[in-house]
Amino acid sequence: MGIMPYGYAVEDGMVHIDGEPAAKVRKLFLLYAEGMSIEKAAREAGIDKTHSAVGNILSCRKYLGDGAFPQIVDEALFERVRLRRERRGRELGRDKVEKKEVSFRIGKRFAFNGVALETDDPLRRAQAIYETIVEV
Repeated sequence: MGIMPYGYAVEDGMVHIDGEPAAKVRKLFLLYAEGMSIEKAAREAGIDKTHSAVGNILSCRKYLGDGAFPQIVDEALFERVRLRRERRGRELGRDKVEKKEVSFRIGKRFAFNGVALETDDPLRRAQAIYETIVEV
């Protein structure tokens, strides 16, 4: 099953909603949907986790209820949060759009001469190769 999402607990082999943490998850979703930052919403909800961990909570579809996981957040609220996170990501340039690769030439070329050193010591061999590097 993997790592148990915050707000759930396992008892007698069954996943159930863990009262207080689940209430904090609901509050987090509401506060973020109302416009608070992730950090401020988490602090206000009483969730002491890293920014990325809170972001993972806000994107975890298990809170909608799927098979083994009971529902903590309704679909309309989850969708509002998803759309807001998507919009904020675009505003901040984090929209995962493929960035153009920038390439440039250093202007120098290097080569190395063959190494006649016979050794099983990889460190000595690397050092010997490095010492033969020349600018072309």
